[in-house]
Amino acid sequence: MAQSRPNGVAPNGVTVACVLQACSQLKELLFGMGVHRYAVENGVEMDITVWNSIIGFYAKCGSLDYARNLFDEMPMKDGVSYSAMISGYMNYGRVSQAMELFWQVESPVLSTWNAAIAGLFQNSCHSEVLELPDQVTFTAVLTGSRAVFDAMSPLYGISPAVEHYACMAGALSLELIEKMPFDPNEKVWGALLSGAAVFGDVKIGRRAFDRLCELEPENTGNYILMANLYSKDGRWEEAKLVREKMRVFGLGKVPGCSWIEPGIVQI
Repeated sequence: MAQSRPNGVAPNGVTVACVLQACSQLKELLFGMGVHRYAVENGVEMDITVWNSIIGFYAKCGSLDYARNLFDEMPMKDGVSYSAMISGYMNYGRVSQAMELFWQVESPVLSTWNAAIAGLFQNSCHSEVLELPDQVTFTAVLTGSRAVFDAMSPLYGISPAVEHYACMAGALSLELIEKMPFDPNEKVWGALLSGAAVFGDVKIGRRAFDRLCELEPENTGNYILMANLYSKDGRWEEAKLVREKMRVFGLGKVPGCSWIEPGIVQI
């Protein structure tokens, strides 16, 4: 960028967006800040694409508060703007702020839904597990009551731990999908199935799998995920039925699996 000006070629918004994307991937915070400053000082046109690239850069590099300040100052926001901010919050474990922002979106686009869904599963599966004795009761009831979850902190003074988010993750993700103003496609249901497979949620995994069988019945990956999910839960017969369904539809060779129970070896 610095070398282009003496040659008579002034960097524009596209240049800034591309360089900031590279900085985001490399987590080059200081260099990216220099690019941002350069854009401001040299009058680079700040259209929504440039704004989004700047916000995405700071969010990915962990400067979430600064990213949010810029986000709030944007003259106009689109789905990419919200997705960048939501993903940034989720990537750094700030789930409540991510979901608070998500619910402010009047008409979420597909990328915004996916950012929220993927983030919910990501934080439920990989965050540090916290065990507090006075949270056991809440864990038991959260699966069926989002209202209780929302009331934990303000009414009871109890900060939700990762197991509480785990209870809500599948339900919230499915709730998000069911509230979409458009028909979820195979990518959305596939993301839900993948998350359910990692999290071990058979019920939600089956819901996603059934829908995927309608949308892309020849995708062998969906069958394998569902079969493995059943196997992980010890439901061997159901896993076998899924694999048999693949054979019936002629979807190619199905990878085998084996497991051991006391006194029983199954292959």
